[in-house]
Amino acid sequence: MKQKGRASRQSEWLSVGEVAEWFGLSREQVHRLVRSGSFPTSMTPGGLLRFRRTDIELLRTLESNDQAPVTTIDEVIALALLGDVDAAANIIVTAARRDAAVAPILETLIGPVLRETGDRWQSGRLSIAEEHIIANVLGAALIMARPHVRAECNVGFAGVLALGGDEHEMGARLAQLCLESVGFQCVLLGRGVPTNELIAWCVARAPDVIVCSVPVTLDAVRAEGELRAIATSVGPHTRVILGGAGAARLQEVHPRVDVLFSLWELEAVARTFRDGTAAVRGE
Repeated sequence: MKQKGRASRQSEWLSVGEVAEWFGLSREQVHRLVRSGSFPTSMTPGGLLRFRRTDIELLRTLESNDQAPVTTIDEVIALALLGDVDAAANIIVTAARRDAAVAPILETLIGPVLRETGDRWQSGRLSIAEEHIIANVLGAALIMARPHVRAECNVGFAGVLALGGDEHEMGARLAQLCLESVGFQCVLLGRGVPTNELIAWCVARAPDVIVCSVPVTLDAVRAEGELRAIATSVGPHTRVILGGAGAARLQEVHPRVDVLFSLWELEAVARTFRDGTAAVRGE
């Protein structure tokens, strides 16, 4: 009877290999999902990862109940026009869990959807109201996805903002989600913050990272001035990162600023902080 009870207790827990087999993943993918906070785990006295069977069964049930992932730009635009925030958020969360990273879905689908929406509006195929609906739905979906993709570890503190006085801050929201998925605590400063207030915030909060997103429709002179003010006001430990579709249009970038051209790059840089290999740019 004791042996039977012991076997029953052991069956309540699954190993990394068993979880990998259940979900059709490699062991390394399971470990990445654990690090990202997607799988609840426990540790044996010997230091081995174990997963409660009931938790994993629940995750499998939720996965099987998920809607089939939408993979085309047209389908995402269609569901956004219907105001379906839940479906849009589900696409992001499902893909982030599958890839153990959020940058791939943002780069391969959400970003292209936003660009296509802008192109259709400029060509008259979407009205201003429709363009706003799509942007608002995707913005709400990014917010809804945050608690599901945010890593539990505390990598550092970051500020994210949109430069150049543009009307949109979607690029900043995408950057925020990337940073939070790796373990950063992020403050979204948004758009249109006066330069003197940006400087005051940077000096007071001393973030580990500050990410400046520059959209295509930027005021280049204003963006360059804001970026220069930030770069010269932050302490030497703060890493200043510039990204966004309009980054390549800036003529003068302060030497303390790292220019990145994709969310994949941003996520990779963020992981260097988590892994303890981040380099600090000097004056």
